Amino acid sequence: MITAVNGRNLRFSRLKVKKGSAYELVYYGFRNARMTTGSLISLRTDLVKSMVMGKETENAFIRFSTPVTSGGIVVAEGTLKEFIGETSPFIDEIFVKSGGDDGKPANL
Repeated sequence: MITAVNGRNLRFSRLKVKKGSAYELVYYGFRNARMTTGSLISLRTDLVKSMVMGKETENAFIRFSTPVTSGGIVVAEGTLKEFIGETSPFIDEIFVKSGGDDGKPANL
């Protein structure tokens, strides 16, 4: 899934999860210094390329979730996008400090 938050593209997978009688909206993805993706295969492919080229290989699984309340999915998505927008600079900082290719944050 690709959606925009603060003018940046998100490449996260999206799930609606039932938890007891309630639902949660979950965005999750894999992150390294060069990209954010919802695909483990893409991350692993990039990891192998990085290892062969002697580049940084740190990566992380990132998950954001929020309850789906009476406002529905639209409100839950708005909540997640706002939270991701607020936290992404901190996540970017971790990966830039870890030696991203160009010193710029990946497309979170």
